[in-house]
Amino acid sequence: MFREAAQAPAAVREQLQANAARVARLAARLRHAPPRAVVTCARGSSDHAATFARYLIETRLALLTSSAAPSVSSVYEAGRISPVPWCWRSRSREPAPIYWRR
Repeated sequence: MFREAAQAPAAVREQLQANAARVARLAARLRHAPPRAVVTCARGSSDHAATFARYLIETRLALLTSSAAPSVSSVYEAGRISPVPWCWRSRSREPAPIYWRR
């Protein structure tokens, strides 16, 4: 566990470098049309990460952030239940990407 935790800075650095253009496009879109709120959708350890993201989004951007039940979008295929950005992480692919849908 210690070895895995020690790898975190390098993993984050690699993700930031690999996704720099995508993050820049997303940031530009969000600045152009700021959302009123954000919805996260995750389970397990990804939900812990989503909770951390919620604290960052709410404290840094003052945006209401809520967590939707994962089965709402997968099992029940409700899809977009709100006109706000959704953020979720898929562990079905490696590396596990973070998705945004607006």
